[in-house]
Amino acid sequence: MTNKGQNKTGLVVFLLFMLYVIQAMSDNFKGIVIPSLKMEFGINNTQIGYFLIISMLSFAVFQFVGGILIEKYGKKKVLQLGFILTIGSLGLLLISKSYFAIIASLFGVNAGVAMFGVVVSTLGPALPVASTAVLMNMIAFTYGASATVIQKVSGKLLLQGYDWRNFFGFMMAFSAVLFVYLMFIKIPESENLGSESNEKINLMDVLKDKMVWLYIGCLGFYLASEMGTGNWFGNYMNEAYSFNPDARGFYVSLFFGVITLGRLAGGFVAEKVGYLKSIIVFSLLSCISTSIGLFMGKGGLIVISCSAIFFALIFGTILTTVGDVFKKNVSYITGVILMFSYLVSTAVSFCIGILNDIVGVQAAYAMIPLSLIICCISASNIKKNVEYKLSNVNKVS
Repeated sequence: MTNKGQNKTGLVVFLLFMLYVIQAMSDNFKGIVIPSLKMEFGINNTQIGYFLIISMLSFAVFQFVGGILIEKYGKKKVLQLGFILTIGSLGLLLISKSYFAIIASLFGVNAGVAMFGVVVSTLGPALPVASTAVLMNMIAFTYGASATVIQKVSGKLLLQGYDWRNFFGFMMAFSAVLFVYLMFIKIPESENLGSESNEKINLMDVLKDKMVWLYIGCLGFYLASEMGTGNWFGNYMNEAYSFNPDARGFYVSLFFGVITLGRLAGGFVAEKVGYLKSIIVFSLLSCISTSIGLFMGKGGLIVISCSAIFFALIFGTILTTVGDVFKKNVSYITGVILMFSYLVSTAVSFCIGILNDIVGVQAAYAMIPLSLIICCISASNIKKNVEYKLSNVNKVS
C-alpha cells in the first residue's frame, strides 16, 4: 500500500475508533443519569425498565435496518443518517420536559448509534490493514477504555452538581465535530453497491442459512455472558454474600478493567492461534474459569473477575470472521446477526432475573457459563462447516 493509501486508511480507522467512543457515551450516560431522571420526572423503577428495554430494542432493530441501508446506499450515507439521528435526537433530549419525550429522544439516539455499530462491524474487517483481528479488538478496547473514563469522570461531575443534560450536550457537540470530519474523508464502499445481487436478498433468505444461526448463537450467547456479568454480577454478590456497593463495584470494575486490557493483546493472540480456533478455546476457558469461581463461592469472586482475560478477544474476533464466511451481502447479513444477537443477550439477561427469584442467585448465575459453552459449541460448528466447504472446493479443484 502507498503512503497516500495508508494515510486514507488511517483517517477511516480514526473515525471507527471515535464512533465507538460515541457508543460508549450512549451506553454509559444512560446508566449514570438514571437517578437524576427518576428525581426530576418522578418516575419509578418499572418506568426506568421500560425506558431501558425500548432503548435496547431500538439499538437491535436499527442494526438490522443499517445493514439493509448499507447494501443499498453505502456506508458513508448510513453514517450520515446515523449522525443526523443522533445529533437531532440529542437536541430534543436537551429540551425534553417529560418522561415520554425522554423515551422518544433516546429511541432516536440509539437508532443513530446502531447505524455506527453496523458500519464499524462491516467496514473494520474490510479495511486493508495488517491484521483485521488486531484492529477489531483495538476498537473494542477503545469502547472499554472510554466507558471506564466516562464512568469515573461523570460520577465526579454529578457529585459536584453538574446537570445530567450537560453530558448529553457534550455528546452532541462531539458527534457534530465528527460529522464534519466525516464530510472530508472517503469511506471505502463495496464494489457491488446497489447491484442486483444485493437487492434480491431478504430476511427469510438469510434466516434459512444455517451458518447465520450459528453466528447468532456464537455472538448472541457471548454477549449474553458479558452483558449478563455487567447486569447480574453485582446482584449475585449482594444477594449471596451481602457485599456493600463499594465491594461489589470493585469486582465488577475489575472484570471490565481486565477485559479492556486483554483486548490490547487479543487480536495478536487470535492472529497467532487462528480466528475460529481462538474463539473456541477462549470461550471454553471463560466457561471453565467462571464455573470454578462460581463453585468456589465467596472466595471465587476474584476468579470470576479475572476470567475476563479469556472473554477479551471473543467479540472482536467473531465480527472479524463474518466477512470471510459470507462472501455476498455482508452488511445485510451482519445487521441480521447483530440484531438477533442483541435480542438473544437481552432474553438471557431477562431469564437470569426470573431465575433469581425461582432458584436463587447462585443457580441463576450459572446461565453465564452455560451461555459461554453455547458460544463455544456454535463456534466449533462454524469451524466444521467452513472446513467442510474448503475440503469440497479442494476436491473439485
